[in-house]
Amino acid sequence: MLSKFNDRLENLEQFASTLPSEPVSNTGEIEQLRRELNESKQQIQFISNRLLTVFIVSGISIGMLVIALLFMLLR
Repeated sequence: MLSKFNDRLENLEQFASTLPSEPVSNTGEIEQLRRELNESKQQIQFISNRLLTVFIVSGISIGMLVIALLFMLLR
């Protein structure tokens, strides 16, 4: 039984020696991903604003066309 504990202790020591002594930090990668996410959100917002503008302008144009056609037909 002691030999099993000794073998397990040796395995744990070998495993611990393979671990890095300092904790691995991924804050740089996380910050880069946050920046990319914010840029993507800004691009999506820009595109949605442009689409909204196009729909408003096209709606006004179609409305004016319908009114002009009604005036032409009522004459």
